[in-house]
Amino acid sequence: MLSWLVKKALFVVRIAWIQALLPYGAAPFIDSRDSFQELTSNCDNVATSSPNSDKELKNYSSELKRKIFEESDYSPSKKLKQPVDELDLNHKNSNPLTFKPNIGSQAQDLIQKMRSSVKPTVDKRKKQMRPLVAYPWIIYQYAFLSSLRFPCACSGWKNHGFYGQVLTMSDLWQSLHGEGPRLPLLIESFTRLRHDAKTRTTIISRASSLLEEIFLRDSQFLVALTSPKSSNRPYKRQFQFPSIDLNMLRLEEQKNLLQWLVKLFNTNIECQDPSISHKSRVLNEETYSISSLNEMISDYLQEDLEKQEGIYGHWIEQIKRQGKLFERKASYTSAMRTKVAINTLGNYYKSTNPTKWGILFRCDWHFANVFALIKKYEHNREFTRLYKRYFKQLESLKLFPWKLSETPLNDKTQDIDFFSRSLENFNWNHIQKYFKYIDHNKKDEEMRLNVQVQKLGT
Repeated sequence: MLSWLVKKALFVVRIAWIQALLPYGAAPFIDSRDSFQELTSNCDNVATSSPNSDKELKNYSSELKRKIFEESDYSPSKKLKQPVDELDLNHKNSNPLTFKPNIGSQAQDLIQKMRSSVKPTVDKRKKQMRPLVAYPWIIYQYAFLSSLRFPCACSGWKNHGFYGQVLTMSDLWQSLHGEGPRLPLLIESFTRLRHDAKTRTTIISRASSLLEEIFLRDSQFLVALTSPKSSNRPYKRQFQFPSIDLNMLRLEEQKNLLQWLVKLFNTNIECQDPSISHKSRVLNEETYSISSLNEMISDYLQEDLEKQEGIYGHWIEQIKRQGKLFERKASYTSAMRTKVAINTLGNYYKSTNPTKWGILFRCDWHFANVFALIKKYEHNREFTRLYKRYFKQLESLKLFPWKLSETPLNDKTQDIDFFSRSLENFNWNHIQKYFKYIDHNKKDEEMRLNVQVQKLGT
């Protein structure tokens, strides 16, 4: 009996010990049949002389530890006693802190192989992908992205052929404009407790604007990643003149997005009075699992955006064209709308094909960096450089149709790695320098001072 207990305890100790050392480069324990039999046979050999006292048990444990070290390909590194060098705070609001110690290249290769073999994290209870982990950006970063007008930098999205059609012809869109029998359940849950017509109208209007924004940002993503590699058009116009087949592909992709949004907007949520804080709201988790996305949509639909406009102020993009200076306003409202739209899109793409998502984006929040990268080149109208440097090679990867599970990478891994690293290393200062912040509170204070000066003068 004692022999069996010792074997069981040592087996558990070994697993816990090696798992604890994995972040520092220790060899992983793969729970296969061979490794399990080998471990149990080793325990059986040692257990033939079971310890009969506490002293013998202590010596016995030390002997087995030495045996494990000798048989392992990776002995414990002496560098383990060194202090941790780097702290990864990328997901500080959602995931535990990740420590990155100084380890050898061999151990780094091992950890990289392990990470590449790990399956996407799944909620076992619901059998669904966990929602997208959005980076906690400051609102001004979304304000910058809200001004993105690619690929038609001189006109709005309504002048483009392929996006807008799928949305405006859908039953979802018609139900929001009074042409359907009832509102989508998601919107109805927010309007049920609103007795005044003005608030109900505001919620429905914001929902319509959000859908427009989602399809606009999705079209920008599709145009960037499905641009034709060969064309008789100049590079700078290549984004705007795709083939008929490519247009059909993009339309089909937006139909798939619409189907996903129909399910999202027809999810019933138990919504309480808006004066109650988020923490005390009750969500129906069985019918709506992506609670973080739900909270974001809820904030956008119910928040007093007019009040927030006065608190946050707005941003002005300063554009120089042919020696003249033009200005384009980015408000808090547009920033919030873009924030919700991009995060909704991210949840869609991640949930419908987590494999391709993991190939393109090393972190979830790198998805938004695609739009930031485009914005950088749009400001200076350098579409030729944007296409040649980042998107020319991506078309040959055949990432779309997005739902297809197989991705023929072959010799294209270098192109993907370059694109992923570019998103990871994107510097927001490239965009921030083009914008000027207007503080409404400061502006109001200056107006009051001017009025007081005028009164004193009279």
